[in-house]
Amino acid sequence: MITLHCVDAIRYYKMEVPFEKIKEFLQGMQYDGLVDFIWYHRAEEYPAYHQAVAAHTGHHIFLSFYRVYGDLQYPITLEAPQLADMVTDGPEFLKRENYAVSKNKCEKYLKQSGIDNWTVVRPVISSSRYRFDLVCYTGQIN
Repeated sequence: MITLHCVDAIRYYKMEVPFEKIKEFLQGMQYDGLVDFIWYHRAEEYPAYHQAVAAHTGHHIFLSFYRVYGDLQYPITLEAPQLADMVTDGPEFLKRENYAVSKNKCEKYLKQSGIDNWTVVRPVISSSRYRFDLVCYTGQIN
Protein backbone atom coordinates (compact mmCIF):
# COMPACT_ATOMS: atom_id res chain seq x y z
CA MET A 1 0.00 0.00 0.00
CA ILE A 2 1.27 3.47 -0.93
CA THR A 3 0.43 6.14 1.61
CA LEU A 4 1.11 9.85 1.47
CA HIS A 5 2.31 11.14 4.85
CA CYS A 6 2.05 14.77 5.95
CA VAL A 7 3.83 16.29 8.95
CA ASP A 8 3.43 20.06 9.25
CA ALA A 9 4.65 21.42 5.90
CA ILE A 10 6.48 18.21 4.95
CA ARG A 11 4.84 15.72 2.58
CA TYR A 12 6.42 12.36 1.76
CA TYR A 13 5.86 8.84 0.53
CA LYS A 14 7.38 5.89 2.37
CA MET A 15 7.93 3.30 -0.32
CA GLU A 16 8.53 2.90 -4.01
CA VAL A 17 5.91 4.98 -5.76
CA PRO A 18 4.73 4.63 -9.38
CA PHE A 19 5.40 7.68 -11.57
CA GLU A 20 1.65 8.34 -11.86
CA LYS A 21 1.50 8.84 -8.07
CA ILE A 22 4.48 11.22 -8.23
CA LYS A 23 2.73 13.30 -10.90
CA GLU A 24 -0.39 13.35 -8.72
CA PHE A 25 1.75 14.41 -5.72
CA LEU A 26 3.23 17.30 -7.72
CA GLN A 27 0.02 18.41 -9.47
CA GLY A 28 -0.93 21.98 -8.64
CA MET A 29 1.88 22.33 -6.08
CA GLN A 30 5.16 24.22 -5.91
CA TYR A 31 7.66 22.83 -3.38
CA ASP A 32 10.66 24.66 -1.95
CA GLY A 33 12.67 21.46 -2.04
CA LEU A 34 12.42 17.76 -2.67
CA VAL A 35 14.78 15.09 -1.35
CA ASP A 36 14.92 12.20 -3.78
CA PHE A 37 15.75 8.88 -2.11
CA ILE A 38 14.51 6.82 -5.06
CA TRP A 39 16.56 4.15 -6.77
CA TYR A 40 15.64 4.11 -10.43
CA HIS A 41 15.98 0.48 -11.50
CA ARG A 42 15.69 1.64 -15.10
CA ALA A 43 17.67 4.85 -15.40
CA GLU A 44 16.15 5.56 -18.81
CA GLU A 45 12.89 6.39 -16.98
CA TYR A 46 14.58 9.07 -14.89
CA PRO A 47 14.42 12.05 -17.34
CA ALA A 48 10.60 12.13 -17.31
CA TYR A 49 10.59 11.98 -13.51
CA HIS A 50 13.21 14.73 -13.18
CA GLN A 51 11.46 17.06 -15.63
CA ALA A 52 8.21 16.70 -13.66
CA VAL A 53 9.98 17.32 -10.35
CA ALA A 54 12.02 20.27 -11.66
CA ALA A 55 8.86 22.04 -12.82
CA HIS A 56 7.38 21.90 -9.30
CA THR A 57 10.45 22.21 -7.08
CA GLY A 58 12.78 25.04 -6.15
CA HIS A 59 15.62 22.68 -5.26
CA HIS A 60 15.88 18.98 -6.05
CA ILE A 61 18.25 17.05 -3.76
CA PHE A 62 19.31 13.83 -5.50
CA LEU A 63 20.75 11.26 -3.09
CA SER A 64 23.37 9.30 -4.94
CA PHE A 65 26.09 6.84 -4.01
CA TYR A 66 29.84 7.13 -3.55
CA ARG A 67 30.36 4.11 -5.83
CA VAL A 68 29.37 6.08 -8.94
CA TYR A 69 33.10 6.77 -9.12
CA GLY A 70 35.68 4.18 -10.03
CA ASP A 71 38.77 3.44 -7.97
CA LEU A 72 41.36 4.90 -10.34
CA GLN A 73 41.93 8.23 -8.59
CA TYR A 74 42.76 9.09 -4.98
CA PRO A 75 41.38 11.18 -3.52
CA ILE A 76 38.21 10.99 -5.55
CA THR A 77 37.10 14.34 -6.98
CA LEU A 78 34.24 15.37 -9.23
CA GLU A 79 36.57 14.84 -12.18
CA ALA A 80 37.37 11.21 -11.25
CA PRO A 81 36.47 8.48 -13.76
CA GLN A 82 32.96 7.20 -13.22
CA LEU A 83 32.28 3.54 -12.63
CA ALA A 84 29.89 3.06 -15.55
CA ASP A 85 32.58 4.39 -17.92
CA MET A 86 35.11 1.86 -16.62
CA VAL A 87 33.01 -1.32 -16.95
CA THR A 88 34.99 -4.06 -18.64
CA ASP A 89 33.07 -7.20 -17.67
CA GLY A 90 29.60 -6.04 -18.88
CA PRO A 91 26.68 -8.21 -17.66
CA GLU A 92 28.67 -9.75 -14.80
CA PHE A 93 29.42 -6.29 -13.46
CA LEU A 94 25.80 -5.21 -13.74
CA LYS A 95 24.69 -8.20 -11.66
CA ARG A 96 26.91 -6.94 -8.84
CA GLU A 97 26.66 -3.15 -9.21
CA ASN A 98 23.39 -2.16 -10.88
CA TYR A 99 22.58 0.34 -8.08
CA ALA A 100 25.74 2.40 -8.65
CA VAL A 101 25.39 2.28 -12.43
CA SER A 102 21.78 3.42 -12.27
CA LYS A 103 22.70 6.31 -9.95
CA ASN A 104 25.58 7.18 -12.28
CA LYS A 105 23.30 7.35 -15.31
CA CYS A 106 20.85 9.58 -13.43
CA GLU A 107 23.68 11.92 -12.43
CA LYS A 108 24.88 12.10 -16.02
CA TYR A 109 21.37 13.04 -17.09
CA LEU A 110 21.20 15.79 -14.45
CA LYS A 111 24.48 17.30 -15.63
CA GLN A 112 23.34 17.32 -19.25
CA SER A 113 19.69 18.28 -18.67
CA GLY A 114 20.09 22.05 -18.85
CA ILE A 115 18.08 22.27 -15.62
CA ASP A 116 20.16 23.60 -12.75
CA ASN A 117 18.00 23.47 -9.62
CA TRP A 118 19.52 20.23 -8.32
CA THR A 119 22.24 19.08 -5.95
CA VAL A 120 23.77 15.61 -5.80
CA VAL A 121 24.45 14.37 -2.26
CA ARG A 122 26.45 11.20 -1.61
CA PRO A 123 25.82 10.03 1.95
CA VAL A 124 28.42 7.78 3.51
CA ILE A 125 27.77 4.91 5.86
CA SER A 126 27.98 5.77 9.55
CA SER A 127 26.89 3.80 12.54
CA SER A 128 26.64 4.75 16.18
CA ARG A 129 23.97 6.12 18.39
CA TYR A 130 25.77 9.47 18.58
CA ARG A 131 27.54 9.68 15.24
CA PHE A 132 26.95 12.69 13.02
CA ASP A 133 29.39 12.95 10.11
CA LEU A 134 29.03 15.96 7.91
CA VAL A 135 31.52 16.68 5.20
CA CYS A 136 30.84 19.31 2.61
CA TYR A 137 32.61 19.81 -0.68
CA THR A 138 31.70 22.71 -2.88
CA GLY A 139 32.63 22.31 -6.47
CA GLN A 140 31.60 23.42 -9.88
CA ILE A 141 29.92 20.73 -11.95
CA ASN A 142 30.21 21.31 -15.67
